[in-house]
Amino acid sequence: MLELKFPEPLPHELILEPKQTMKGFAPTSFKSKITLGEPLTQAIRKDAAEADLDLKQFIEQQSKQWNFFAVQLACTFAANSGEQFEQAFIKIALSATGAMSAAPPIAWSMRPFKLTQKIDSPGKVELGAELKFGPVVSVKPSVSVPVPGKEAVYLQAYNELQSDPYWRFKAISGQDIEGSQRLHLVVRVPKNIEGTGAVSVEVDIKKSKFGLFSFNGRVPDAAHSSFLMKA
Repeated sequence: MLELKFPEPLPHELILEPKQTMKGFAPTSFKSKITLGEPLTQAIRKDAAEADLDLKQFIEQQSKQWNFFAVQLACTFAANSGEQFEQAFIKIALSATGAMSAAPPIAWSMRPFKLTQKIDSPGKVELGAELKFGPVVSVKPSVSVPVPGKEAVYLQAYNELQSDPYWRFKAISGQDIEGSQRLHLVVRVPKNIEGTGAVSVEVDIKKSKFGLFSFNGRVPDAAHSSFLMKA
C-alpha cells in the first residue's frame, strides 16, 4: 500500500448563483453556505512505493505511457435554519494542455465510491494494487432508516475511467448533507502531456414554505477551483 498525506486546503466560500426554480416561489435570500477547498495534487512516482514491490512494478510499467496524480478535494456544507441541502454535485472536468493526445486524462480511481452514511474524512488515504484506493474506514454511527429492498445512497461516485467524473450527495432519511467531506481521485494522464482539472459545484436547496431551488456554486477566483498535473 502507498500512503498519501495532504496538507490542509485553503477554503473558499462559494457564491450561489440561481440556476433554476424547480418548484415554489423564490424567497428573498438564502443563507446556507458551501466552502470548497483548493484542489491539492501529488505526482505518484515509483520511488514512493518502495515498500510495495507489486505496486512499484505497476507504476514502472505504466510510466512508459502514463503519469498518475493523486488529487484531493474538500467541501463543507453549512445549512442555515429553515434551509436544507437536498442534493449536491461535485464535478471535475479533466483535459490536456499543450501537445494533442488521442487519450484524454481520466479518473483512474475515486474515493469514496459509494456511501450509505456520512463518514469522518480521513487524514490520509492508501493506494493499493494498480493504484486503486483502499477501503474506507472511520464510519460514524448512523440513524438512517433502511428502505426494504432498496439501499439508500448518501454519496455516489460516477464516471470513473472517464474525463468527467463527479460525486453526487443526496439527503436520505436520518442523514442530512451537512459538514465536511474530503474526496480523492487518481488521475491518469498521457505521458509528456500536462493535465488540467476544473471543479464545479451544483446544489439543490429546500427552503421552508418556499420550495426547492437549484444553484451553481462559483469560487470568486476560478484559479482556486482548478489544478494542474505536470510530471
